[in-house]
Amino acid sequence: MSTTSINVELCAIWVRDWRRILYKLLQLLLDLSLLIFAFYLAYLLRFDFSIPEKELVSFSVQLPLVVLLQLGILYLCGVYKFIWRYIGLAEIKRFVLVAVWSIFPLLALRIFLPNSMQQFRIPISIIFTNALLSFSGVLAVRVMRREAHERSVRSFGKRRQGLRRSVLLIGAGRASD
Repeated sequence: MSTTSINVELCAIWVRDWRRILYKLLQLLLDLSLLIFAFYLAYLLRFDFSIPEKELVSFSVQLPLVVLLQLGILYLCGVYKFIWRYIGLAEIKRFVLVAVWSIFPLLALRIFLPNSMQQFRIPISIIFTNALLSFSGVLAVRVMRREAHERSVRSFGKRRQGLRRSVLLIGAGRASD
């Protein structure tokens, strides 16, 4: 094997690995933006789209805690090991589990933190609304990715269908023992 072919193979491996890393980074950034938006929307819904200034301060303190917790639970439950275009019912069950597991620590903080740490105490309605919005949004993006993949496969199949020829198989029945 020549050094040129080895260099070409190493370059192909390097490009493939970088594409995979960039794809995972894009997934993470998309999830991060969805989780931030869901938490903000939960606050907007809680305060009828007019968040008081005191609550905006609490929101800004709580946001990093909530988003990091949710990203960590997504990672621990293995959501980032899924291939988006193959997501199915088994994975949907995992997302429900992730949503439930993200509620418990936030509820514990709400219940057990003293009043002196009021800024870290997230209202219960926001905890549940955020869990519903964030994980349904994260799941919806994956389902849309699967639908886009299936649509492209179907359109590719239709394009190839015009190139097919009919074939007659003779003697293609069952063979007897």
